[in-house]
Amino acid sequence: MKHTKHVHGRGNRHNHPRKVRRRPGITSPTSPQSPQAQARLQACIEEVNELLRTLGNPQEPDNLSSLRLRLRSMRGIAVEVFYACNEEEKLAKGQLQDAGADYVQLCRSGRISFIPYTRMLSLIRSKRHVPIAGHHHHSVMDLDPKLKRQLVLEFGCTVSCRPELLNIFFGIPLSLRLVSYLEEEVEVITDRDDERAIIRGTLTESDEQALGVRTAPGRVVRVQLERVCLVRVLH
Repeated sequence: MKHTKHVHGRGNRHNHPRKVRRRPGITSPTSPQSPQAQARLQACIEEVNELLRTLGNPQEPDNLSSLRLRLRSMRGIAVEVFYACNEEEKLAKGQLQDAGADYVQLCRSGRISFIPYTRMLSLIRSKRHVPIAGHHHHSVMDLDPKLKRQLVLEFGCTVSCRPELLNIFFGIPLSLRLVSYLEEEVEVITDRDDERAIIRGTLTESDEQALGVRTAPGRVVRVQLERVCLVRVLH
């Protein structure tokens, strides 16, 4: 992650048009995808970036749902995500693993990162192809036969107790997704410009308003979700 460019005029990111530079999608000459598949991927990336430019428009309530669906169709692709934090444009790289109701999930070197849609500026494909690492339940087709049977017999009970399944079928917010990582070590990057710009510790709580991070024995720092730029799980 690195600083790339100062971003002006983002004091209130919810009320102003999103200023996003157009970047060409980057494909690898050694990619195993066919030209047709690469063209479809590039079209999807362009749709994602167009949706990001319109997120602040209250007249388009379906944009978040459309953005989630487009991003989920890109699971397993190595991407670079440009996001705004503390009046700067920053960069996160990794394999796009999933997308929820209000966040995108990346994985790099075994570490998972979550970036809220409201922070995202644009997305491009990385220069090299990264194969899907490990086994992750990010689509119905990935589920093992036993779990599929449980879904048929007891859908509500099975889905309600597993955030990853809730996200597959309905799309869940970041606050609920992070419940799976309670008591895990995390790094939270915020838009503050003081000693709380980066907070490291154990995630102790996650609700619709804030995250709780234990930075020392007996000391828990609450971080308002609206100030979160990126959450990285450090295990």
